[in-house]
Amino acid sequence: MNHSGARVWAALLIASLGWGTAAIATRASFDQGMTPLAVAGSRTTIGFVAVAAYLLIARRPFPPAAAWRLGLVLGALNMAVPFALFTLAVQYVSAGFVGLLIATVPLGTAVFAHVMLPDEQLHRGKVVGLTVSLAGVAVLMISGDSGLGDEGNPLLGIGLTLMAVFVASYAGVFARRHAPHFSAMDLAGTQFAVAAIVLVTVALVFEGFPREATITGWGLMAYLGVVSTFIPFVLFFWMLQRVSATQVSLAGYIVPVIALLGGVILLDEVITIAIGAGGLLVLTGVIITERAEWRHRGAAAGVR
Repeated sequence: MNHSGARVWAALLIASLGWGTAAIATRASFDQGMTPLAVAGSRTTIGFVAVAAYLLIARRPFPPAAAWRLGLVLGALNMAVPFALFTLAVQYVSAGFVGLLIATVPLGTAVFAHVMLPDEQLHRGKVVGLTVSLAGVAVLMISGDSGLGDEGNPLLGIGLTLMAVFVASYAGVFARRHAPHFSAMDLAGTQFAVAAIVLVTVALVFEGFPREATITGWGLMAYLGVVSTFIPFVLFFWMLQRVSATQVSLAGYIVPVIALLGGVILLDEVITIAIGAGGLLVLTGVIITERAEWRHRGAAAGVR
């Protein structure tokens, strides 16, 4: 593996670790007095502060007007809406359960890329992978398991998460079309700013300030803001400028493994047979899709 490839894989793994522990930290914060929308707003606000601090320390200019225009779209679609929906979903299903459904992001990305990116068309392998993963989602829905024992509402949790996956998949491909024109920090900063304004406003209107939050709760917000938000999103856009949207979405099946294992170890969550079977189908479908994409690109490169 060359140095460029090694850097991409390192970025992918670091981003996956941050995203994979996000649902775990979110669920833990609920026990420390935080509310769902306050969590989403805090993440993005801290992420924006981190970006702004970096730009000031590095003496880099703030994002140009064109980046802010793109940030208005991506801040809503790639951050504010998915963050709010994912955070709300963690109330009803386990962190590992949410992680498994997040694994369908590469499949949604492949579908939107087929429509929006001429060089990333759907082919038979992707369709097979999509079908297998959808079967896994069906198993999760039919099972009635939430991963929280007798608690939870799996149908509501699945609905919220799949809506977030749909929006995030579209936003990822939209970013792929426009991201190469801007630096990773410019795009991350504008998105965090837009998402923070939207989410903090919505949180204050519908939930108010989380007055019962503990010091531990705010510490978890710092973790979510830096480790699970700022670092992964900067790496995400850095990778988008170097590899395909589908390759970047590989994080989608590293994240659920981290979320599942972390949820069991740290939060005493439950992995039932149905969740295991549905999750296996979801991840198998994603792997089929990615392997088919690699073969397709290899064949295309050979023809050229």
